[in-house]
Amino acid sequence: MKSRIQHWALWALPVLLATAPAAAGEVAPQAEPGTSMAFYAWLLTPVGALVALCAAVLFYAWMKKKDEGTDVMKKIAGHVRKGARAYLFRQYRVVSVVFVIVALFFGLLAYLGTLPVLVPFAFLTGGFFSGLAGWIGM
Repeated sequence: MKSRIQHWALWALPVLLATAPAAAGEVAPQAEPGTSMAFYAWLLTPVGALVALCAAVLFYAWMKKKDEGTDVMKKIAGHVRKGARAYLFRQYRVVSVVFVIVALFFGLLAYLGTLPVLVPFAFLTGGFFSGLAGWIGM
């Protein structure tokens, strides 16, 4: 329950920040027509993503400088690495079959005009980057 509350709180934070002056009885600053403070708050998302990527690169560089440990530790790490690679290949083999079937189905629906043309493209790119994130993360 707590995680759902935290999820919605983070989701609504930019909107709450943008509407805070109006809720306090203050006059909110006038923005250009068609924009709002929430729009500017959502622009912070790419900045947060870049900060997170920079932190990940710095952590990776710091971690690679560290000693790998004793020979036994290196041997165990090699076995873990081999097992993780085998797991990913097995998982991606199964997921790729379902992924291709769903992508073809979305492509057919887009061809028939039932779905917007960008839906199959979004599905393919989302699946690709999800798999890439899993591979890099493992």
